[in-house]
Amino acid sequence: MTQAERLLKLLFEPGETTCFAPNPYGIEVKAAPSPEDLFFSINALHTSRLDALVCSYRNFLLELDSVPLKDQISLVRDRLPVSSIVYSGGKSYHFIISLLVPLSSESEYRRVGRGLMEAVPEADRTTKNPSRLSRLPGVLRPDTGLMQELVYAGNRINLAELPKPSEYREPREAPTNVVFVTQQLLEVLEIGVDNTIANRFGGRNQFFYWLGKRAQELGHTREQKKILVDKFYARLEQKKGFSVMEAYAAARVKT
Repeated sequence: MTQAERLLKLLFEPGETTCFAPNPYGIEVKAAPSPEDLFFSINALHTSRLDALVCSYRNFLLELDSVPLKDQISLVRDRLPVSSIVYSGGKSYHFIISLLVPLSSESEYRRVGRGLMEAVPEADRTTKNPSRLSRLPGVLRPDTGLMQELVYAGNRINLAELPKPSEYREPREAPTNVVFVTQQLLEVLEIGVDNTIANRFGGRNQFFYWLGKRAQELGHTREQKKILVDKFYARLEQKKGFSVMEAYAAARVKT
């Protein structure tokens, strides 16, 4: 059994699919990785790599780029039980906590994840979402020339073994969940504007209308809204027949 097969058997149930990709922009969901794939999404997915398409909230990823490599394993294992550790072939280890029983919703997943982040405040905050990519072991990382290696593969973990998040009062009917909206925008940048349009929207006009609504929710001024549209239009690869003025119009930006 290869390193990748050992890890995937630990983290996924038979028949589950997830995203395997050669770069961090991949969205394709498959039953198994191809030889060129370097990344995988940590939870099972339907059809495409989006948080909204996660079908099993089982696995959590921790990564500590800001901590010296030699200290990372002891720091995490002194505070949390972990199911697997993969050396990224760069400056970090990827720690995955895999639950015996998956959680019932994304909100519950994020609540449990908050407890993990509180236990390891040195962890990178960008790994919190359930469709996050991690490094696939047993393959050579081209940019460093180092092998991505499976350092440890243990067992799934009972939820009761994990630290509970601190109690806090949820805001009552806040007009906008700024963190959630911001995460949506970051997710589009990570996946790619064209890929997002192809998988979630009926076309470019619909996407920029959606973008304008998100800017409105964030309370952007007209100028801020225009800057946001410019940023996403610049990332659009398929611009033929679609000008920035059309993007402004779709987003309801007055020019």
